[in-house]
Amino acid sequence: MTVRYVVAGPTRHGVVRHALRLGASDPFLSRALVRVPTEVSGHEPPGLRDALPPGSTVLLHVTDRLFGTTPEEAAATVKALAAGSTLALSLHDVPQASEGKEWYQRRRDAYAEFASAATQLVVASEFEKALLAACVDDPEGAGAVMRKTNVMPLPLETATSRHPVPDGASAEIAVLGYLYPGKGVEDVIDAAASMAADGRIVSVVNYGAAAEGHEDLVGQLQDRAGRAGVRFRVTGYLGDDELAVALAGAGVPVAPHRHISASGSVNSWIAAGRRPIVRRGGYSVEVAERLPGALVLADSLHDAITAAVDDPGSTRLDPATRVGPSWAQAARMHADILRGLP
Repeated sequence: MTVRYVVAGPTRHGVVRHALRLGASDPFLSRALVRVPTEVSGHEPPGLRDALPPGSTVLLHVTDRLFGTTPEEAAATVKALAAGSTLALSLHDVPQASEGKEWYQRRRDAYAEFASAATQLVVASEFEKALLAACVDDPEGAGAVMRKTNVMPLPLETATSRHPVPDGASAEIAVLGYLYPGKGVEDVIDAAASMAADGRIVSVVNYGAAAEGHEDLVGQLQDRAGRAGVRFRVTGYLGDDELAVALAGAGVPVAPHRHISASGSVNSWIAAGRRPIVRRGGYSVEVAERLPGALVLADSLHDAITAAVDDPGSTRLDPATRVGPSWAQAARMHADILRGLP
């Protein structure tokens, strides 16, 4: 029997980076790893079907945006892969109703197809598990999805940093990751604008580039900030070492996402020794309960940002804060799923 741990998509994509690091963190996954690279997401990666020979047992990381120009194309791709192989799917970006009725329905249908195609499923939170079950209309089918869905929190390890804490008179509010509509950066700019109106020097930075197809968002956000007297900058893609230094030394870390079900960027802040400000919601409350002290939960993003600008030390992680699972532990959990497939 051929056992494969398949990672497909562009190297800079967050899901791909996550999957590759998992693969490097466990000997079994490393031996089973098959990389199917492509330059851009939104299309079925060339060679993907060849990476799954008939009768193979496969663990594949999936989000609809990696495997098709539409959710329907992505679902068709995964169904075709499942026709000749036994699949375990690690699902990312599980749909939420807050995405908008039509788009949610299309993505919901695709994820229902993903769930149907797989023998085992992996998600990163109990919140995502419930969202995935909600993609299936009938109670019996939803129950079947729940039974084969494994919750494996995103891996999280902290690094020791010794960067100076900015003073409260001048602060840069920092957001991490690709820019896309709904990320909530507008709300961060608006919070900075209210402080600028009081005479404080506040700027906003996004560590990362615009997502494919949303390059015009940079100009829109710069215009919004400019009208409010706030400086806004976008760094573009940062390599791992450069990003680690930036996150550790950032003024006020914020994860303003309006619809969050699992977040690599939140974990990246924590790994850099920071307590990011995160909107209160199903996923963020789950993480805060699992990792007490790791987040600043915000009922009001504006109030939380203002408080952190006045007390930036509140966004520094206490070294005694418990975090996890480690990359090795998370990789072992994935390896156990792959080993256990029939």
